[in-house]
Amino acid sequence: MRAFHSLVGSTVNALCKVSISHCREIKLGVLADVYCANNILNGYARCQELCLAHKVFDDMPHIDTVSWNTMIAGHVNYGDFEVAWKILRTMKRCGFDFDGYTFGSILKGVACALRYDLGQQVHSMIV
Repeated sequence: MRAFHSLVGSTVNALCKVSISHCREIKLGVLADVYCANNILNGYARCQELCLAHKVFDDMPHIDTVSWNTMIAGHVNYGDFEVAWKILRTMKRCGFDFDGYTFGSILKGVACALRYDLGQQVHSMIV
């Protein structure tokens, strides 16, 4: 039980740190920098605060492959493969190239969701 309380406490603490950093970056006006915005995006995704991650993502003036990969990985890690797959398709429609991180995350989602039909599609994208 003590380990559970420690885990919950560390998750809440991590979320508080991300939220504080997010507020500071808004005040400083540095969220226009894709590196800073991606750090906040990653923090929210790791805390499984995907609604907040989507808000940051949608408000980002510049999005790169890291931004897309963070959103895909966040949904895969949360167990929401269908949303991760939709993000992957949107990423492609927006003209972004996939990289090793993209494929690693989406293949993890394919395996966890037992969607081997989509695994074949991902394989064809790789080769």
